[in-house]
Amino acid sequence: MEPNKQYICDTLELSEYSEIEYFPLYVQIETTARCNSKCVMCPRSKELPSRRQWDMSRELMDKLINELTQYSDHIRRVIPQGYGEPLLDPNLFYFINKLKKCGIREVFISSNGSLLDEKRSHLLIESGLDQIDFSVDAFNGETYEKIRKGLCYEIVMENIKRFIKIRDKLGGKTRIRFRYVIQEGINEKEYGGFCNYWQSHIGEKDMISGKKIHTFGGNMAMPDRKEYNELKDKLLSLPCKGIFGTISVLSDGTMPICGVDVNQNHIAGDANISSLQSVWQGELFTTFRNNHLKAGRVSYPHCPSCNSWAPELKLPEALSLGSKQNV
Repeated sequence: MEPNKQYICDTLELSEYSEIEYFPLYVQIETTARCNSKCVMCPRSKELPSRRQWDMSRELMDKLINELTQYSDHIRRVIPQGYGEPLLDPNLFYFINKLKKCGIREVFISSNGSLLDEKRSHLLIESGLDQIDFSVDAFNGETYEKIRKGLCYEIVMENIKRFIKIRDKLGGKTRIRFRYVIQEGINEKEYGGFCNYWQSHIGEKDMISGKKIHTFGGNMAMPDRKEYNELKDKLLSLPCKGIFGTISVLSDGTMPICGVDVNQNHIAGDANISSLQSVWQGELFTTFRNNHLKAGRVSYPHCPSCNSWAPELKLPEALSLGSKQNV
């Protein structure tokens, strides 16, 4: 097998490359483009096309569910998540419940936790949600509120603690993962204390993970650090796993080739009128994948400045096993 195909197989843990040609392994569906925070490391805080400031219709949700049902044995995970805060969408719980009933093995969302009141906590757990990521990037309230602008640190902490208590009381199966975006000179020194604190609050199947800040398709500046320059050089010749494993549907049905293509430079289709499989197997996706296999991220103008979807940026996940870890 050619080296770049092998890289994709290794990165996506495939037994053979043909697995991705049939249907995507991961489906990301943005049910809302609305958000209640302006995070400093998120391109949404800089610019999003104005036409995307809405929620996905139930009609489109149902159309997607009908198609996903046909591929439930193949799909690894569906993520009802995009550039918005998912808990702003009143139809989120309906959608998660439908996804689980149609046989999707893993349904996952990421939330800032600010809206996770008692009612929403019950609805999420009862919907069958498999995992929720809490995006919390500090162990100090002042640091947190500088990063996740518009949110209150104390409210978020209390919401998460209450969710854990409700889940444990109900015997819910929803796993928790804390996602900490590490930013040099801002919050990196708080990560160890953050891990030690939450290890004493979460369960054995919950986890904590850190990820170094990335560029969201080149829309955010590449950090000026030696390790990033070295990583950038390495990534240039490697294909991006995003276009080999994941298909994205935005709240209006737009299907970009890349999930971090904020400015929608390359649109593969419209989920309102096309099937996911036809778009996934279509000419534009196929051309992108073939060009990435041949030349890596240098294939397209916006890809060289992007370090998104790079497994090299992810830190090992710290599982809670009853003992504290210094991370």
